[in-house]
Amino acid sequence: MGLEPGVASSGTPDEGLALCAALLAAGGAPAVVEAIGGWPLDTQLALVDDFRRLDSPDAGPVLDAVGRHHHDRVVAKAARKAAMQWRSRSTAPGT
Repeated sequence: MGLEPGVASSGTPDEGLALCAALLAAGGAPAVVEAIGGWPLDTQLALVDDFRRLDSPDAGPVLDAVGRHHHDRVVAKAARKAAMQWRSRSTAPGT
């Protein structure tokens, strides 16, 4: 059940996050990881970085799920770092 990278990359990061949030709600963290896990590593890392930059409340839970459950240590670490940066930015005064 993977998402097709070409389809997702033609949308906006907001749309990708909404889709991953829906997958998280419906199937849990494994569903999100399965959906993005077949993509090239650089695409997965770019997606994590895109999510970090969004002001959506869905970003934190999705990044946490990827950070805890992704099978690739590089992607998992990037997601954990992105979640921390997202939380730091979203709690900063004036943001």
